[in-house]
Amino acid sequence: MLSATLTFLNRLPKPYRRIPQPWHFIAKVATVAAFSYAFWGTITQIVSAILSALLLLVVGAFGLAMIIGMFRYSVSEEGRREEERWYEENDPRGNGPRGAL
Repeated sequence: MLSATLTFLNRLPKPYRRIPQPWHFIAKVATVAAFSYAFWGTITQIVSAILSALLLLVVGAFGLAMIIGMFRYSVSEEGRREEERWYEENDPRGNGPRGAL
């Protein structure tokens, strides 16, 4: 089936097989340059909006990772031991280290 389809497509006239001319490339470059010049403000606004959104996503993801990391550390055994040790060294009631009385 595939062979028959390819044979059929091969026998069709090929108007798309043109010899490329040098001015085709020049015309494409000129067209891109003209559109870039005409819509430069719009292009820069779109690029700026995309970069701002990406930066916002990166900052938000970093903040979320920090919050999740702090929470996971605080509920871990190591975090609990660190908190207990801090309270032993720094009594929040202002009495100095525990056992100093």
